[in-house]
Amino acid sequence: MLEGTHCNDQDAREAACGYHVAAQDLIHQYIAKQHPLEADRLTDFVSTVMAGMSASARHGQGLDRLLSTARLAGAAISQALEP
Repeated sequence: MLEGTHCNDQDAREAACGYHVAAQDLIHQYIAKQHPLEADRLTDFVSTVMAGMSASARHGQGLDRLLSTARLAGAAISQALEP
């Protein structure tokens, strides 16, 4: 979906952008249920990590490295939520 936001077909690009915004909204809602004061910054972080991982996968990064990145991002989120 993230890669579709850059395609040359305008209709496909608009559809992908709509799905991307909807996904960000769902992520924000999920985080806001438990951590309303942190929802904006964590949503931005998750979206940025997802975009970077998408680009890395497109350029051939393997599953083990992508999972390692996801685990590191999860640890960063946990640390950000510590009191």
